[in-house]
Parts: sequence; structure tokens; C-alpha cells
Amino acid sequence: MFYFVAFIFINTATMLQPTTVKQFSLIELTKSAEKVVWARCENTALELIDGEIYTNYKFVVIETIKGRHTSSITISLPGGIFQGVHYKIVGMPIFNPNTDELLFLTEATPPKSAWPIGLYQGAARIIDDISGVSRVFFRQKPHLAETFRHEKLATPNKNSSRPSKNYNGKPLETVLSHIRSLISGQSNDH
Repeated sequence: MFYFVAFIFINTATMLQPTTVKQFSLIELTKSAEKVVWARCENTALELIDGEIYTNYKFVVIETIKGRHTSSITISLPGGIFQGVHYKIVGMPIFNPNTDELLFLTEATPPKSAWPIGLYQGAARIIDDISGVSRVFFRQKPHLAETFRHEKLATPNKNSSRPSKNYNGKPLETVLSHIRSLISGQSNDH
């Protein structure tokens, strides 16, 4: 029996290796994206597609920075909460209703929806700071140990008197200006 279990483990262990995602710079995200939008997640809905769990995220588009403008976008990503169990793919972004996001998206090829470029890298949370300035927070590379914990964004802890070292959001207008200059070819950044 031991040899049978060992045989099964050895032959299936290679299937459990995580996927490596190429790290993208803002320049690469912008150039690779078919569409770049500032959007607000309006709602989420779970769907079973061929026995696989997907979450459909409906976004209202606030501004289209690159690509053809549409008033809304629905992104269907694998994973979600089904019958009380959280199914999650490491690196796949999770969106919450009433949150703003800066999305760098692939082309939608029906019946499939667009996806964020580089998974978590193609979705940056937009949060207003205490002075009302909208700031962009790019998601950090997830760790396998954090797979089943709720992801925390790099935001200041309002209850702490100590400033957070992870508070690195850039003003939204600065990021959007940079993206527009990349699209128009005016930037020499690498």
C-alpha cells in the first residue's frame, strides 16, 4: 500500500507546481493592454461554467484611457465562493462592489471575457486618501502561504499613529497622465 501511495504522489506532484507570471512594468502593462479603464465594480455574481466556478464582475466605466469606450465591462474570472467554500487561484485578483480599479485588460474573445494583464498586476485599486486625493495602489505579488487569507492592499492604517511603510499609492492623475503619455509615444521611460 505504501508503494502505491508513493507512486501516486510522485506522479501527480509535478501537477501541483504554481504558475509563474512575468512581472510587468507600467510601460509593459500599458503597451500590452487592449484596453485600459478606470472603473467601479458594481456587483459580482457566481457562475458555474462546465463545472468550473467563475465570478462575474460587472464594472461601470468611469474613464477609458486606451481602447474603445463602453459604459460597462463584465470580467469573468475563475474562482469564487461556492457553498461556503472559497475557491481561489493564486495571483487572480478579487474585486469588491463599490471599489474603483484601474484595469489593464486583454482583448475579449467571445465567449470569454477580457482578463487583467499579468493577473493581479493588471488591476490596481484606487482609494481616496484622507485629504480626498485618489491614489493608485498596485497589488503586490501574492505568496502561496497567503492563498486562503484575505488579501490586504497597501493602504494606511487609520487606527495606527505610526505611518505605514506600505503606503505607496501614487496620485491617480499622475498615473493617468503617465499612461496617456506612454500611449501617445511622448514618454522616453523604460
